[in-house]
Amino acid sequence: MSKMQFSFAGYSARKSTGGMLPIGRHGVTVEEMREIDDRREWDTGKEKPDDKLPPWLTPTPQLLVIFKASGGRFIHRFNGMGWLRYADIESYNKKCKDGTYAKLATELGFDEMEGRTEGWEPVVKKDFTAMGDDSYAVNKETKERVEDPELTEKSLRFIDQMVSDAGLEPGSNVFETKGQTIGIELREKVYNGNTTVVLKRTYKSAEVTTSALPDADELSGDQ
Repeated sequence: MSKMQFSFAGYSARKSTGGMLPIGRHGVTVEEMREIDDRREWDTGKEKPDDKLPPWLTPTPQLLVIFKASGGRFIHRFNGMGWLRYADIESYNKKCKDGTYAKLATELGFDEMEGRTEGWEPVVKKDFTAMGDDSYAVNKETKERVEDPELTEKSLRFIDQMVSDAGLEPGSNVFETKGQTIGIELREKVYNGNTTVVLKRTYKSAEVTTSALPDADELSGDQ
């Protein structure tokens, strides 16, 4: 039996599924969700080429979400952790000592989340250097970053908002958002010297055509 062969000469084009969504507000369906990290390609899941990897070794766990609308799709990576900036080391150390982070960890259930630490310890500033556009604190020897619990909490708030906007109750598993309809707002942003389109906020799909939306913070650069 001969092997099946494909030739574009006999291929008839089908209806386009659309490209990437433009800047603006869109009613979308959450088409796909999966876990990934910032060292891996979104489509293949394979580690990025060396020339595209950051100089530190600690990956950021991410929730990759593909939003679909009639006019196209938008792919976004929600961060699951936030990282300490070099300039904030003194403040971080103080909060480690006064119990601020321990209290936050209890409130958010960090110690119940798989792979999470149960607490944070002060660091020695001279052992670290600033790296990247966000000036992360990176250990000079191990090339590892340090989690900032408050920035992690901020990152998780964006995910909480998406789940809420999909009409799900607190306590719902995040993957229950798949297949739900929500609204998204896209904006231009300059990051790492490049102008890109980013997710500014999510909101309930009924508000897509509303002229005024509640204020929302811009996503941080590492979102």
